Amino acid sequence: MRIRFSLFITIAILFSVVAISCKTKKGAGSANVRTLSMKTPGMYMFSFAGKTTPDAVITTRELAVVDKVKILSKGKEVQNVTLKFKMKIIRAEADAGSAMNDGTELSSEVKDLLKSAVAGDKISFESIRIAAQGGEEVIYPPMSFVVK
Repeated sequence: MRIRFSLFITIAILFSVVAISCKTKKGAGSANVRTLSMKTPGMYMFSFAGKTTPDAVITTRELAVVDKVKILSKGKEVQNVTLKFKMKIIRAEADAGSAMNDGTELSSEVKDLLKSAVAGDKISFESIRIAAQGGEEVIYPPMSFVVK
C-alpha cells in the first residue's frame, strides 16, 4: 500500500512537470512571428560571341567581330545592367595579359588582347559582377573559351 501511494505521488509529480513544460512550449510557440520577404536574384547568363557555356571553342574569326558581351535573362538580352569583369588570355608558356572591363561594350584594352589571341590560347573571364537596375548584384562564375 505504501509503495502504491509513493508511486502514485511520483506519477502525479511527473505529470504536473510535463504539463507545465508543455504549457511553456505552447506559449512560446504561439508568439507572433514576423517573416521577411527576400527578393530572389534573377537568373543571368553571360554571353560572349554568342556562346554561353564554359569551355566552349571560339574561332579567331569570331573574335575579330565581337565588340561586346551580352547579359541574357530568360533568353532575352538585358539592357539596364552594370557589368564588370576581368579578362585574361592564357598561353601555354605564360599569361599573355589581362584587362579589366566595365560595361557590356568591350574596352580598347580588351579588344587589343582579343586581337593578339592565337589558336591554342585560352580566354578567361573572371570576377564577373552583374548589377541589375533593382540593385541586386550577382557574382557570376568564371568562364573560359579555347581559341581554335
